[in-house]
Amino acid sequence: MFGTNRQSKQAASAGNRARGLLVLLLLPAWLAAARADQVNVTVEDSHGRYTVAGELVTIAPPSVAWSVLTDYDHISAFVSSMKTSVAERSDDGRTIVRQAAAAGIFPVRKVVHVALEVREDPERLLVFRDVSGNDFSTYEGEWQMAGDSTGTRIWYRLQAAPRTSIPFVGRGIMRRSVRELLSQVGAEMARRAAGEGTPRASVPARLSADGP
Repeated sequence: MFGTNRQSKQAASAGNRARGLLVLLLLPAWLAAARADQVNVTVEDSHGRYTVAGELVTIAPPSVAWSVLTDYDHISAFVSSMKTSVAERSDDGRTIVRQAAAAGIFPVRKVVHVALEVREDPERLLVFRDVSGNDFSTYEGEWQMAGDSTGTRIWYRLQAAPRTSIPFVGRGIMRRSVRELLSQVGAEMARRAAGEGTPRASVPARLSADGP
C-alpha cells in the first residue's frame, strides 16, 4: 500500500515536471505570437489617394526581421493576399519585384499587379516604388526598422492611388488589408525567431535589358 502511494507521488511529480517543461518550451512561441499581434494601422483617404501608416512590434531581432522583409520570392508563403512575388536583379544592383496580389473583399475582389523598384539600406530602411503604372498611378512607400535588446519596431508607410474607381478598395478595406499584411509578416518574423527555419531559397530571376 505504502509502495503504491510512493509510486503514485513519483508519477505525479514526474507529470508535473513534464508539464512544466512543456510550458517552458511553449512560452517563447507564445510570447512571439503575442508580440507579433502588436500592430497599429491608420489610413487617410483624399479623393481616392490613400496615405497609410502602420507599426509592428516583434521580438525578432533586426537580422531576422530584415530577412523576412527582403524574402521577396517567398512572400506568398506567409502573406495570404499575395498570389505571386518574383525578384529580378540586374548586374548593376537594380532590383525589381513583380507582384500580383488580391485586393478587396468577397464578392468584389481584384488581382492587382505592381513592379516594385526597391532600394535597401540593410536592417534600417527598404524603399519601394511601382514603376509599371498598371493598376496604380501612384504606389510607393517604405519599411523602416529599429532594434533593441527586446526585439524590433517596424514602421510601414504607403502612398497609393488606384487607377480604377470600382469598389475593390476603400479606406476600411485598405486598413484591413494592411493590418493583415503586418500581422502575417510579424507572425513570420516570430516563427523564424523561434528557430523554425526559412523557406527554401530559389534562384532569382535576371532583369532584362528592356527594363520593367
